[in-house]
Amino acid sequence: MIYTASVDSREHIEWASELGIREVVVSIKEFSREGGLAWESALELANECRLKEIEPVLLVDRLIEERDFDRIIQTLEIADDYKLRVQDIGLANWLHERKRKFQLLLDVGNANTKGILRWKGYFCDSVERFVLNNEIPEEHLLPILSDLGGESELLGLGPVMIYYSPRKLFAYQGIEKKEENVVSDETGQKTFRCKETDSGFVMYYSKELCLLPYCDELNIANLGAMRLDFRTWDNERFKSVKAYLNKAINYDDFKKAWPESLLHGYYKTNKSDSVFEHLPKRKKLKGERIVAEVLDQSPYTYLLKAVSHLNLNQSVKAVNTKGELVSWDLSSLKNLNGEDLESVVASGLTVVKKQKKIFTGGFIYAV
Repeated sequence: MIYTASVDSREHIEWASELGIREVVVSIKEFSREGGLAWESALELANECRLKEIEPVLLVDRLIEERDFDRIIQTLEIADDYKLRVQDIGLANWLHERKRKFQLLLDVGNANTKGILRWKGYFCDSVERFVLNNEIPEEHLLPILSDLGGESELLGLGPVMIYYSPRKLFAYQGIEKKEENVVSDETGQKTFRCKETDSGFVMYYSKELCLLPYCDELNIANLGAMRLDFRTWDNERFKSVKAYLNKAINYDDFKKAWPESLLHGYYKTNKSDSVFEHLPKRKKLKGERIVAEVLDQSPYTYLLKAVSHLNLNQSVKAVNTKGELVSWDLSSLKNLNGEDLESVVASGLTVVKKQKKIFTGGFIYAV
């Protein structure tokens, strides 16, 4: 197994050289979903890679519409001595017909053995490497790696793109910024980095993917390459990665030093099951008296089942989604028909205004 890296600066080339990385991926502003360097700058950086005996691979992973296809082909014909990493199947077929070797991105969809091997069978020796979907769990991934015979790659450390649109959503909303952190109340105040590029709009997950602790077992399973995304790193991050790869620090220390939270994604867990492990536990606060339970909620209301008698304007408290104990007054009580109530008897149902962020299934306590 080798390491490869996503780069967009001369400093990144120095880092790659220092880590012994012999191949890097250069993003091109016009052709990459995530943006990158202008065409001329990308070729200059690629040439500098070659001077350091590092193989540059030009990334072309944007959605290619019919109106853009011929123009992109004309540009890529100029760079016929560079290796390409492509996602568009039409472009892959164009390269295949001209017997140009390339790397095929299968990071969107393509999560089963039959589909991946079908592409391998169709393109035969034209594809040097298949860049796989990081959402394939371990029990399915390992057989795929074996079947691909070392012609495979996974993101090993870096941001996880969870959304891409060819539309420029910031510009559509009149937002002048090209990059912004968006906070989601629905996910417990998690922050998602969003940016607009020449190729559209992308959003990243609040945590970064890290498969570095599993390098040995992935190497044994015949993974061909693990990619490190240098593009968001500063020098301190590079030093942390270098120290970990050189076994100067253990993974716990590495994880503590990394600015973002890290996760191993789907590799070590089935996400459709793991969600249930993270549901809030129904634990009663010691010494507190339960007066109601949250049965359901909408964007603006809670449906409560009274455990004891509830009165309008009664002061209550509960543990919110951040684990904080918060209190408020029941400023309105309504029945299921939307009619106002003065009180609710034990076991009765009532709809109240949502004033605090409380889990469904959580308890409401007397103050």
